[in-house]
Amino acid sequence: MKLHIKKEKEKKRAQIQTQIFVYVLATVIIGAILLYGYRSIAMMREKGEQIDLISFKTDILEEIVKMSNDYGSSRLLTFRTPSSFQEVCFIDLSETNPADISATHPLVYESWADGTANVFLIDDLAEEFLLIQENNIPLIEIDSPGYICMPTLNNNIEIRLEGIGGKAKLSIPEE
Repeated sequence: MKLHIKKEKEKKRAQIQTQIFVYVLATVIIGAILLYGYRSIAMMREKGEQIDLISFKTDILEEIVKMSNDYGSSRLLTFRTPSSFQEVCFIDLSETNPADISATHPLVYESWADGTANVFLIDDLAEEFLLIQENNIPLIEIDSPGYICMPTLNNNIEIRLEGIGGKAKLSIPEE
């Protein structure tokens, strides 16, 4: 009888060791699945932001080019901006760059001096730039002071475009 009890104890001990192994293995597998899922979601979010950025650049370029060739017409347009940006700035490269923008947006000021870009997406600093031009002639015209910086509202900006023959005049819509 004692032998039988001893075998039962050994059997239970073996079952407990097997169960611990199963729990550890299950924990490792679940952890790996969660890690893979997190990485996949983060990658999809990053790709989505890249798509939003490319879409914004393409949309703004197409609309400004279209309006620059459509003399006398005016349109109020809403553009969807990538979620990581709080502000969008447009500059008129044919205007002299005012000193007041150097304090608030130094990279915009430098690009204005260099003539390297005329559209900027800004988070803390100007992170994305775009030069909208045709035949080396910038297509954006803005009244004095020569720039418009507007905050994004719900990942959108609203701007008025007016075709003035060879360029598109940008302005903030009146409320």
